[in-house]
Amino acid sequence: MLARVRTLFSKEIRGLHQAAYLVGGATLVSQILALFRERLFAMTFGAGPELDVYYAAFRIPDLVFATIASFVSVNVLIPALAGELQPETGLSNTARSFMNSVISVFCGVMVLVCGVLFVEMPRIAPFLAPGFDVTMMQQLVTLSRILLLSPFFLGLSNIAGATTQTLRRYVVYSLSPVVYNVGIIGGILFLYPWLGLPGLAWGVICGAVFHYAIQIPVLRAARMMPSFRERIRWNDVWRVARSSLPRTLALACGQITFFVLFAIASELGRGAISVFSFAYNLQSVPLAIIGVSYSVVAFPVLSEYFARGQHAEFSREISRAARHIIFWSLPIAALCIALRQEIVAVLLGTGKFTIANASLVSLSFAFFVVSLTGQALTLLFVRGYYAAKKTARPLLINVGASLVTIACAYMLTKNSGGMCDLSAWCHNGILLLPIAFSAGWFLNAGVLWLMFRYDFSVHGSGISGSVARALFASCAAYVAAICVISLVDSNPLIRGGSAGVVGIVVACGAYWITRSPELREITSRIR
Repeated sequence: MLARVRTLFSKEIRGLHQAAYLVGGATLVSQILALFRERLFAMTFGAGPELDVYYAAFRIPDLVFATIASFVSVNVLIPALAGELQPETGLSNTARSFMNSVISVFCGVMVLVCGVLFVEMPRIAPFLAPGFDVTMMQQLVTLSRILLLSPFFLGLSNIAGATTQTLRRYVVYSLSPVVYNVGIIGGILFLYPWLGLPGLAWGVICGAVFHYAIQIPVLRAARMMPSFRERIRWNDVWRVARSSLPRTLALACGQITFFVLFAIASELGRGAISVFSFAYNLQSVPLAIIGVSYSVVAFPVLSEYFARGQHAEFSREISRAARHIIFWSLPIAALCIALRQEIVAVLLGTGKFTIANASLVSLSFAFFVVSLTGQALTLLFVRGYYAAKKTARPLLINVGASLVTIACAYMLTKNSGGMCDLSAWCHNGILLLPIAFSAGWFLNAGVLWLMFRYDFSVHGSGISGSVARALFASCAAYVAAICVISLVDSNPLIRGGSAGVVGIVVACGAYWITRSPELREITSRIR
């Protein structure tokens, strides 16, 4: 039995769709655990000040991860490792020496930066959430200090992920977020009753350790375990840093955007940050299953094609992945909007989670999920640019989109009536934050697609047809789901489940009527 598990973990998976379905399936499991995690949060805290502190405490650690850890991200390391991959022997000795240099510098910089932030956190915290009172601010400092450990272990896991993805060991890679959520759930169930709010943060640290540790067997088998005994190859480190700088700045823009949105939300009333986070985490489930899955597994393939000068295959692979993202994401977004109240009621409607909380989260969720397709396509196109080692273009586009998001959020909330009450959701400025978020992503995806077509000569005719078919299926699914909701008078689970099943069947029928090539590809792969 142990031998079979070891064989499964070390299995190489080369097909795009097979790998995407594997990563998507594991991501589905991970997201189910994430939803269970959110339900535990809702049941235990509701949309209240404790969760406001917990979610706000991630802002500095996430910014550290987006900056320092992104310098050694898979998007930069995989193209470098792809050229050192030998068909028979795996990664070369040059690749091992290269990775050791990267890990050594990463660990040194991370320890230095996190140490400084640990000391300075009491002075940084007021900028994170200016609307917090003294007690909440003290809790924010404590949790933020603990969570500074998470970018260190997640960064190590990110570096290990470059090896596992290059070797196409997607089983191990796809299970990392699963065990990460297991750690967080353990913190809620076991550490919080013992340690209070700091227990939640220590649960996150346990999950981050699991995230890295599960990849160690593959690293050992490939002889890629970190070693600090070799001399650092500073030329390689500088090459990685120089290639990563545009992407790091782009990720930093995203985190700064969240920094500003959370600061605005902290002044909109207690529970506003929690509502925003609940809704964002819900929309992240379909995004992770669809957008992340296809963009992750397409990246090594795109890197190989571009490294070999196979530009036609590169463009064809991008087009194929984009068509399948559109095929899945548009109908799912339509069903999420139709079933928003049932989804929130089933997943979060328990314990201290009130009806007013549910109304706010369901509407915010709908405004988030409107941009689902744009977010998913952006992930794919950005990885396409990184595979081609052209990182400046997505940086400029991302900066522009982030500025638009921040400007929209600031102007909308400042004109919405100021402080708000969660019970008066129709006048609540918190609903304007996901609107600003989606506006920024629409701009990001649209401009990125236009520039990608220009830079890589990707033909848009096939994608345009996919969009038309997906819109038809989405409208049909939405109408069918709404009809079932209006006819079925039962609890949210039965009503939402019935409407969801009918909507999916109708969407499949619409794709069948329009003779969708994506549907044919999927059914043939399943067979």
